[in-house]
Amino acid sequence: MIQELVHIGAQFVGYREYASKTEEKLAEANKLVDTLAQKLEQSETARKNAELDASQPKAEAEEAKARWRRRSAEKT
Repeated sequence: MIQELVHIGAQFVGYREYASKTEEKLAEANKLVDTLAQKLEQSETARKNAELDASQPKAEAEEAKARWRRRSAEKT
């Protein structure tokens, strides 16, 4: 009977240590998720800004082409 209690106690200690390590790993994983989410948000913001910056010169180029075409049409 005592052996059984010692065995059960040893199992409990082992499971407690396993649970503690698992909680630590979960906390690390949650930190990584938070970091990745923050980087994703920064990346999306940078992408939106880059698209906006790229669209402005494109619009200016289209406007310049239209002016050039009008001037060319007026000369003929």
